[in-house]
Amino acid sequence: MFQTFGQTCADGEKTWRMPRPAQLRAMLDRWDRHAPSPAFDVSYSWGRQDAWACPALADHPELQAVMKAHNTRRRGPAPASPPTRGPGGGPSRSPGGGTSGWGRPVVSEDFDGTEVDTSKWLVYDSPAAKVNPRTAKATTVKDGMLHLTGGLYDGKDLSGGIASHLNQRYGRWEVRMRADAGTGYSAVALLWPEHFGRPEKAEINFAEVIDPTRKSTGLFVHQGENDAQAQRTVKVDFTRWHTVALDWRPEKLVFWIDGRKVWTYTGPLLPKQTKMGLALQNDQVCDRGKGFCRTRDTPKWVTMNVDWVRVYGLPGDSPPSSEPRSPSPTPTASPTSCPVPTS
Repeated sequence: MFQTFGQTCADGEKTWRMPRPAQLRAMLDRWDRHAPSPAFDVSYSWGRQDAWACPALADHPELQAVMKAHNTRRRGPAPASPPTRGPGGGPSRSPGGGTSGWGRPVVSEDFDGTEVDTSKWLVYDSPAAKVNPRTAKATTVKDGMLHLTGGLYDGKDLSGGIASHLNQRYGRWEVRMRADAGTGYSAVALLWPEHFGRPEKAEINFAEVIDPTRKSTGLFVHQGENDAQAQRTVKVDFTRWHTVALDWRPEKLVFWIDGRKVWTYTGPLLPKQTKMGLALQNDQVCDRGKGFCRTRDTPKWVTMNVDWVRVYGLPGDSPPSSEPRSPSPTPTASPTSCPVPTS
């Protein structure tokens, strides 16, 4: 229930004020992250009552428009099972769909601190790179979220990203994310090999949101010297919060969005020999051609937000490795460099 009114006007009280439209949208987005599929929600009250509800939505048509957009938006299907609460209040079973049989997560990251935990994550910092140049300045943690913000840093168009130190063969990865609209950047959640090319040149993108409107995402499986790939496109509005997930088993890859299975891949590009780790990137993609560079209509800052991450191991498989990744990228596309999607 959203209390959409202020205070009494009868005695001149001025303790509270109504939010601005952007603030109201931010509050609704926060509720969407914590309760992504409520059975219902209600606003109480729109009407003005001088003794109890003053001001109210009845006094603010600009806020009524925000609530109307919230109440009439299309939701995805509800998850198969509601999340249960773990220690510290964080979800121990996240609403990604298909979590049955995976056991407890080996990684549970809620970005609750004030900076990235570098014992778990490598922060990209390669501003001179020709492909996907990035700066550590673009990566921040605030308000319980990871923020990867593309824009002009000292006059240079840069973006940001992080990569997990944990690598494993097979498992399940879940990411709760959204992205600002804006030409020039691509919000990506992917798996990258522990040692690229040894023995496989493999890559799995379970969300690659290069569409500048963020109204669709690509799903990609890459493999081999010639970068053979299989792919799918799914229409979904990533300016809103969504949970993307990937199951990697020996015989198949299963891709999920908000608990809905959107693709099962069993073809010849399935990686079988390498351990892989999660990378989260808001890529600057101007190297792909003029049409991919930021334009005069691109906002000054374009941010990919990540609310939480869960990683599960394959039951009975060998323990995952957590070797720290090198913070210094090398000239080749090795695991010590910042992962660069090729799709």
